[in-house]
Amino acid sequence: MDRSRFNITQAIMNAYRLIWAERVFLLKTATIPFIAGIITTLFVMQARPDSSVIEDFLWNMPAQVLGAWFLFAQTRLIFFGQKLTPKDVEQGSLRDDLRIVVLIWLLFNMFFISMLSGMMFLAERLTPGEGSPLNIVGFVLIGIMIWAVRFGLFHIVAAVGADIKSFFFQINGVRTSMRLIGMTFLAAMPIVFAFQMTLSVFIGQQETISDLQRMALILMTAPVSFLILAVLNAAGCYAVKDILAQDKTRQKGSKSP
Repeated sequence: MDRSRFNITQAIMNAYRLIWAERVFLLKTATIPFIAGIITTLFVMQARPDSSVIEDFLWNMPAQVLGAWFLFAQTRLIFFGQKLTPKDVEQGSLRDDLRIVVLIWLLFNMFFISMLSGMMFLAERLTPGEGSPLNIVGFVLIGIMIWAVRFGLFHIVAAVGADIKSFFFQINGVRTSMRLIGMTFLAAMPIVFAFQMTLSVFIGQQETISDLQRMALILMTAPVSFLILAVLNAAGCYAVKDILAQDKTRQKGSKSP
């Protein structure tokens, strides 16, 4: 029996419903991480326009930490109905869980940024031959990234105090990563499509844009990116709920005579 299955369609629908129903709390919780992300992006654009992907990540680490707080609060809302404030996690087990979530989220993003940086490095040096060692390394990196997509659920597991090791073995397989990739695409598609339509009206057919338009584009992209993050995290929460429920059902079945 596959214990890592979850209902993709239901998870996405529940995610959009949750975000709409709890929009006031989520907007309030997202305000500081959102503003921090915009300020960091504008600073890097002005002060470090030629920065590398890794340098961008380092500059964005404070905003990433604040983003992890938002994911933690949203996850606790979905699983337990809690509407946490920063004061609620100043001490006790919640503070410890939040620290683990921040660490896992940073490591997950660091891993994928490193993989992306490696892919960009290889793309500049690829040779036409199919047997080129660099081409082979590129395919290996893609395979590793697909395999590691499932780690994007670990911060959710940590946020609810579940056993990460047990969860890892429960989802141990490429099928989970493929389902998550499919869920990510389907969940983000409506938002991306609406944004592209808005962008086509805003920019039109221009081949180049002014600095003012570029800044406006950043201000437009930031809330869209955060909304996608919120939708994907919510969908991931419902996916984890399904997976953990299967594990509990299995454990009850194994204990029954």
